[in-house]
Amino acid sequence: MPKKLHELIDKSIHAEYCYKKAKVSRALENPNSAEFDLLYQMVGAQMAQVNPPLILPYVEVCISPQCTLHCRDCANFMQHYDKPKPMDLAAVKSWIDALLESVDHILTFRVMGGEPLMQKQLPELMAYLIPLSKLQHIQIVTNGTLKPRDELVQLLRGNTKTSIFFSNYGPKLAPHYQEYVQFCLDNQILVQSVRPDIKWFDMGDTHNRNLSPERLEQVYAQCPNNCRHLWNGELHHCPRSAHGKYLGYITDLPDTHYVDLLRYNAQERRERLKIFYEIPYTQACDHCGFADGLKLVDCAIQVERTKHKKGKGIPVEGKRS
Repeated sequence: MPKKLHELIDKSIHAEYCYKKAKVSRALENPNSAEFDLLYQMVGAQMAQVNPPLILPYVEVCISPQCTLHCRDCANFMQHYDKPKPMDLAAVKSWIDALLESVDHILTFRVMGGEPLMQKQLPELMAYLIPLSKLQHIQIVTNGTLKPRDELVQLLRGNTKTSIFFSNYGPKLAPHYQEYVQFCLDNQILVQSVRPDIKWFDMGDTHNRNLSPERLEQVYAQCPNNCRHLWNGELHHCPRSAHGKYLGYITDLPDTHYVDLLRYNAQERRERLKIFYEIPYTQACDHCGFADGLKLVDCAIQVERTKHKKGKGIPVEGKRS
């Protein structure tokens, strides 16, 4: 004969539950208490197993292809934009809003271009990003050719949630590099910089290499660029995938190899993000020079601007992409 609920559970279990619930309630009244810490040390791992959070280690957003330089070997394909437009602040915010709606946390969020310091609305964008609790650290990436605007400096001064990364392309391309770095340091802005003698990875051309799935997995696993690139409302595995698709150079990307953030609702987006992070390779690897072996080139070699039309002038073997 089926028993009633009160018959199935011993009274001592009820008492133990009430005792533990009282301790939890007391701990939650004071999140800084030792009881609170002990509680989450005990149950944190179990909570994560039952309902794992979606925490992204790194995402970079391209706010505009506009740049003060025109580098032959730019991995982001900025050299292939004929007439790049300024940042559309509303559009960029819509991409970020859609992404953050479907994730729990992003450890590092990079703002890049092109050259983000060209954008007059960059301070407004940063003022929007800084209060977002889901972003742990926000970094602006600059080529060192422009001085940060006063309005931006005021936002970043003394703010440990933000920093500026200075690429170092030498005194010919960035003659005021040291001055701008020191200016930021003097204004209590966190700065990260690199040596001027670094090399760039040669990304090669974009022709279809017809690699097997097994070889694509190898190329993806060996890629030194662990990027997740946000552009045009889509999250891609790398800038080559994002801008190659946008410019019409890469036309065979399955829709599971990127996430169209503006197409789905929050829950659908979250599920597609999980799939996106679990795939063993992206089809963009079939259009990348890493498949031909890791090669290095001098950084920031400048070339004249040439006109490109979306879907036209696709870089092929023998031509620099």
